[in-house]
Amino acid sequence: MLMQLRVEGTNNKIDIIIKSAKFTELTDDLKALSTKYDRMIETENVEPVLLYLTAITKIVTKDIEGSDAIVDRLLEVIPTKDKLTWLTTIANAYMEQADVDREIRIRKASLIDADPVFNYREIAIVYKQLGTAYAKKGENDIAKDHIKKMGTIQLLRSFLPSNQVKESVARIYLQYELLDEAEVLLTEIINDFTVPSPYMWLKRRAEELLSALEVRRAEKTSETTFDKQMILAHSHQNTGKFDEAIKAYEKAIQLTKHDWQKQDVERQMLAILKQQGKLEEHVKEAEKKGTLTFLMKVELARQYLSKGESEKAIKAYKDALEISAKSQELGWLPYRELLQEYLRRGEDDAAVKLYYSILEQTASWTPSIHTGPNGYTITFGEDSARQRIIAAFANSGRLDHLRTILEGRLKENKNDPIN
Repeated sequence: MLMQLRVEGTNNKIDIIIKSAKFTELTDDLKALSTKYDRMIETENVEPVLLYLTAITKIVTKDIEGSDAIVDRLLEVIPTKDKLTWLTTIANAYMEQADVDREIRIRKASLIDADPVFNYREIAIVYKQLGTAYAKKGENDIAKDHIKKMGTIQLLRSFLPSNQVKESVARIYLQYELLDEAEVLLTEIINDFTVPSPYMWLKRRAEELLSALEVRRAEKTSETTFDKQMILAHSHQNTGKFDEAIKAYEKAIQLTKHDWQKQDVERQMLAILKQQGKLEEHVKEAEKKGTLTFLMKVELARQYLSKGESEKAIKAYKDALEISAKSQELGWLPYRELLQEYLRRGEDDAAVKLYYSILEQTASWTPSIHTGPNGYTITFGEDSARQRIIAAFANSGRLDHLRTILEGRLKENKNDPIN
């Protein structure tokens, strides 16, 4: 029974009362405790701490109206040294009961006589909580005023390195759409790093936040471009708004004509779906609609492989290869994975046949040029095809068998490109 508890210290008693309110089986005990406190405060000369305990007990037992008179009595006698702490606890209790008006009233009262030097951290927190409370009421201008007061106090009083404080305040400003104020702070951080510093990570984070800020402003414009959608997608992804990120990626895909760019964007989008456990469902839905893309066909093949459905996987890989045959930009992904599956099945001849079909496909491809320690390297499509089949057979420990198959073909065709 709570009434039988012998707990020393006001804060400990308050903590037990608040935590007990989370357990429905202790509801009757809390109400009994509230009744006990009511009897104890019937006299005129009551210790403030008892009024404090009674007020909290009333609030957590949802006797909100019953708490009003007690809180009023407490406000008249509360010790100055305890005012900020006690009233913040009472305001938090009202907040838990979703009583915004009472919460605001008590938070404002807590600031009266608060020491701006010794209690600046607590005062800044109260201003932030007031901003949050006013935002809940839809009074956004008042909310922003309180958030700006919070920021001013933190920037003037904090003992932390100034750029770290600026970043923290800028993040809060962004939450409350104080975009101009956030931009000023973030720009100051970026401009402060004119030479290398151990804190360069702060500059990078400020640049990311500034980019997110620009996204906010971009969202307010009607113009739709590939770059804008990519900025939106990355911003939503970084802030955990994955559904919004996927929508932005899908729009970006529609706004580019380059296959390599579409594939890059789609790869990022599919990675989010996979992270969210929605990739398989997404691919199946696209399969039903007949809208499978190149990467989706590759992913479908992988899903079949994971279920042991090799024949279906091979068909999906071949479908992907048909798409890649139309564009050099789509790369070698299905070719490499299909080679590996043929070799896993022991179908070496099928793997070699695939290799020869790829040779025909890449004959017209533009050579790729790479830079390295020895200068430029020019790679033709047939070179890449050859490297991949050799690597696949080598990894499976059957390189000698590949040599045997190709030597047999070489006797039939002296111009075989493997030679």
